[in-house]
Amino acid sequence: MTRRTIARLAVLLCLGALAGCTSTSTAGPAGNAGGNQPAGQPAAGGNQAAPKSVTCKQLPNDAVQGLMTNPVTGDDVSPVGVDSDGQQCVFHDADSSGQAVDIIVVPASDPAVGYDVATQHATSPVPLTGVGDQAFRETGDFSPYAEHGGVMCTVSIGTSIQLPDLPAITDGHSPTFTEDQNTLIALALGTVCNRIFGTGNTTPDLSGLSS
Repeated sequence: MTRRTIARLAVLLCLGALAGCTSTSTAGPAGNAGGNQPAGQPAAGGNQAAPKSVTCKQLPNDAVQGLMTNPVTGDDVSPVGVDSDGQQCVFHDADSSGQAVDIIVVPASDPAVGYDVATQHATSPVPLTGVGDQAFRETGDFSPYAEHGGVMCTVSIGTSIQLPDLPAITDGHSPTFTEDQNTLIALALGTVCNRIFGTGNTTPDLSGLSS
């Protein structure tokens, strides 16, 4: 389990307790359904027609390989959401504790980890264009939260060092990204969500990180 996954677990447990929800979810943001949308984003009208369940296990390894320098060797799938109506899929390398791509997909209206919940608990959202119907990331972070057709998707990675096309890293430390670079990475991660949504760009491009 990656550090980022552990952090998302902590957020879910903390906010879920505050919301008083009964959730079988294992990761992601939590709280009450509804709430404010990020600045510049349309209302999540597709949530009303949310599917009963959604999956990410159909994704092939090459859907995430462009986000890892090591070869993808496997994935772990587990249920997520109040009624186990979604899935968490963690693609990893042979080490299974270093490089990873962590995907959570649920109906957008899920009261524990849905898009409404994510927008409600966003503290400083930055709108993203080109991922689903609407999407955002948090200032200072590059994990996208996206909604399309009543489905919510969010993607994170195990370590920023795993990203291809990074500038030189000194002494093995993770780089500090600018806000423009965070947006570039968020859009690259969002291509995985677009694969699930069946729309938009599905090819990550991180070449701008090295410029």
